[in-house]
Amino acid sequence: MRWSVGRQISPRGAGLGNEIFPWAKAYLGARALNLVCVEPAWRLNPRRYDRYLGGNFGGSVRYLAAQALPGFEITSDLYHSAAITDYFDAIQSLQARYIDRRRPVLVHSSGMSGGYLAIRRARSFLRNSILGSNEGIQALDGLDLTENPAVRVAVHVRGGDFQQGDSVEQSVFNQVLPIEWYRKQLETLTSSLDLPIEVFLATDGNQAAIADSISLGRTEPHVIGTSSISDLAILANCDVLISSVSSFSMLAAFLSDAPYIWHRDQLGESGGWLSIWGHEALNEGGGPTQNSLRRSIHNPSSFHRGHAHSMKPVWSSALLEYLRHRAMLRVMTTDLIHYGVVASDETQS
Repeated sequence: MRWSVGRQISPRGAGLGNEIFPWAKAYLGARALNLVCVEPAWRLNPRRYDRYLGGNFGGSVRYLAAQALPGFEITSDLYHSAAITDYFDAIQSLQARYIDRRRPVLVHSSGMSGGYLAIRRARSFLRNSILGSNEGIQALDGLDLTENPAVRVAVHVRGGDFQQGDSVEQSVFNQVLPIEWYRKQLETLTSSLDLPIEVFLATDGNQAAIADSISLGRTEPHVIGTSSISDLAILANCDVLISSVSSFSMLAAFLSDAPYIWHRDQLGESGGWLSIWGHEALNEGGGPTQNSLRRSIHNPSSFHRGHAHSMKPVWSSALLEYLRHRAMLRVMTTDLIHYGVVASDETQS
């Protein structure tokens, strides 16, 4: 066995938020079994991600060759049979009993099974590959030169072919969120902080109309909109993300270290606990959501990354304090390696 390759989510090619799963699993499979990871054929995707992530004609040929050769397929059923969420560990567990190493290609066709928890070990690889691309780095150049202590707020408004309804439905993905919900988040955050906010908007909708709708007068949003990669880079590097119900927002949150805001009405609820994957996940005896629930009940935390906000949001004091600290860390006058100064009194608070 030589190559590890991911099966496309769709024969026509899917958005980046979906396509990173077979890519990440191909990478983890390659690491687990010491194989060569075959990158996706970005040139064949109608969104032409090769313009940002690379991928020449030869790479596409190798991808197609890997798909055509006799391969051993890691399906969703086989992955779940290992009863291990971490994909790297699951492949290592399966290799002795199931994986036929005589075949030249290991094919990963489990799609999004296991979610981001399954591919968490590939996070650094994906951050380097996507955010470290020329497009991603160029998008962040301006941010690195800004030192004003404003809280950077990323806003992702997804529209396009998503369904539009009168309300946000529980546990339903790919639905359009009301623009008023985004505006309420920005209004309440601004009124709760003693620092200004700087808003960065990424959307596939009418940029001018959406920017005008969420504008707070004194705070005009910066519309990113150069490419999906530049959008992703900015969304993943702001102080807080106000997300859409989409795989693209989830990818931004996955690549980021910052807190994010999710629409409360979309979350599944059971017994006073909320889950992004639906209320059924809270009632599965051995699933990762149920495991998280047990740990949370016994070790409740006042600070966490994911926050559920309604149309009447309340920003927790712990989150507000964190955002203040993140913004103030950009002040160069107190950054010693940038010729800054600090008080000599070691007892300063």
